[in-house]
Amino acid sequence: MKEEGGTSFIEEHVRDGYNIVDIENKLKSAGFSKVEARYSYGAPGKIAWRLSMKYPILMLGTSKLFFILLPFYYIITYPVSYILNWMDVNGRHKTGTGLIVKAWK
Repeated sequence: MKEEGGTSFIEEHVRDGYNIVDIENKLKSAGFSKVEARYSYGAPGKIAWRLSMKYPILMLGTSKLFFILLPFYYIITYPVSYILNWMDVNGRHKTGTGLIVKAWK
């Protein structure tokens, strides 16, 4: 299953964007009085994404019989993925491939 760019949906992709200082400065220059920004998709988020999305799609691409096993796979991996996602969203990461930003006018 290839998309227009020649890569699959499940390929890990990151594009260069704004770092925390850049986004804080842009929001402040746009009139926001307070900005809080932190990285997301640190190590816990990357592992959760692989467990909950990447690996199941890869396995389904290998064999449609995996549809039968998918509920059992998620019974095991969902609690782990949920905790890892919680850690990712609520944690403070030195780096990450996403940003969580709150800004006030």
